[in-house]
Amino acid sequence: QNKVNQHVTKIMDNNKEISIKNDLLVASEEELTAQLEEINEQKNFIDYLAYHDHLTNLPNRRKFMEYLSSMLKTTQNAAIVLLDLDDFKGINDVRGHSFGDEVLKAVAKRFEEVLDDEVFISRFGGDEFLFLIKFNQNETEVEEKVIRIRELFEDSILVDGSQIMLHCSIGVSLYPKHSKDV
Repeated sequence: QNKVNQHVTKIMDNNKEISIKNDLLVASEEELTAQLEEINEQKNFIDYLAYHDHLTNLPNRRKFMEYLSSMLKTTQNAAIVLLDLDDFKGINDVRGHSFGDEVLKAVAKRFEEVLDDEVFISRFGGDEFLFLIKFNQNETEVEEKVIRIRELFEDSILVDGSQIMLHCSIGVSLYPKHSKDV
């Protein structure tokens, strides 16, 4: 009987030890999972920073070039539209760069009005923006989109309590009609 009790006690001690070790493993797994999630969030944030303009949150030049390169591997017709804000240097010179930054943010926000599945918008740099507009065979689709983009500048933009009237210059290149590479 005494040997049986000792054996049972030993089994119970082993079970308790296994249970403690199991609890530690579960806790370690939960901690590692949390750390992995944090690392993935940081990686996603770093990727976002690498491919987006910090001021406007639009995709940046790098993202545009990658998007364009992948699109060129398809048979999709597309237009690349370069939009440059006219006399933006004057805004920065007269009102300051902080005000100019707010103007760029407001312009980027206004671009959301033309954003859809066929339009990709990025900030190319400074006061230049690139649009990639996918279209079928009819170039009038592009023309309509470009007209819609120009119409965004018909009304003034409210920035820090000031109404600002902006004008822009737009250039358009069609793929594959005008070029077949980046």
